[in-house]
Parts: sequence; structure tokens; C-alpha cells
Amino acid sequence: MPGSADNVLRRVFTTPDCCNPYAHNADDLRRMVAYLRGAYAKHFDDPTWQRLVDGLCTDSLAFAMLWASNDVAVPISLIKEARHLAIGSIILHLTNLSLPLIDGAWVQIFTPVDEVQGARLTRLLAMSDEQRRAVWVDHVAQVHGAGRPSAYNAGSSSSP
Repeated sequence: MPGSADNVLRRVFTTPDCCNPYAHNADDLRRMVAYLRGAYAKHFDDPTWQRLVDGLCTDSLAFAMLWASNDVAVPISLIKEARHLAIGSIILHLTNLSLPLIDGAWVQIFTPVDEVQGARLTRLLAMSDEQRRAVWVDHVAQVHGAGRPSAYNAGSSSSP
């Protein structure tokens, strides 16, 4: 759902780099916003989509600047880096598949690029939810302190 607090673009553009599970460079960000514009073109009269774009423009100067560039793109397959404080970075193949029977839908499949990356992912998946969350809770307490945004609250569904 484009208006959801769990929207990937919202997390990418509004989460501090130290807490952002998505490693991204300028080209990645430009491409992501261009994907959104491509999908938005089919929903420009939908208030939910407009609220998402307006909110991102308000909450992120970087997003607003990229949105103003008016680029449009379709998802492509590429190599991505995901981060988790418990294990570090994982390099993954990102494969995008369109779902032609569902208007505008696609599936993203992430697979480790090699055995080393696969072992990191296996190590992460072997941890309990409590173990995975503990490193984030510790990080937020140490780096962001008592004034942290509620999105970093250990009980929040939007916690990394």
C-alpha cells in the first residue's frame, strides 16, 4: 500500500543512514523515485498516492529534489546491498518480476550473490527475533538517546 508506514521509499528517505537497512547511492535513489513516478502515473488521481508523494516531499529534501526531476523508469534487476547491525552488509541479486495479471504489481526476489553472502544471511536467519532486535535497540539507545523518534521504538512494527 503506497500510504503505509512500512513503505520502502518512506524508510529509505526518512531513516537516518546509520539505521537504514537499505544501502543506496545516488543512482539507486534516482531509480527508486523514477519507479514511483512510473507507477504514480497510473494512479495520479488517487489521494493515497498523492499523500505518499506529498509526505515524502515534505519529509525529505532529497526525495523532493528527485521527484522534481520528473524521471520515469521501470524496475530492473541489479545488485543491492542490505545492512543489518547484527551481521553487517549482505550483497544480493535483486530480480524484479512483473505480475501482468495485477495492474502495476511486481515481485522483488533477493538472493545472495555467493556462498559467503548466503552464509551471512543464514546466520541472520538463525538468530531469534530478540537477538536480531537487540542490536538495533542498543544502537538506538546509544546513538539516538531518549529523544529518538517512535519509529525506532523496540516494540514498533516499523523497527528495522
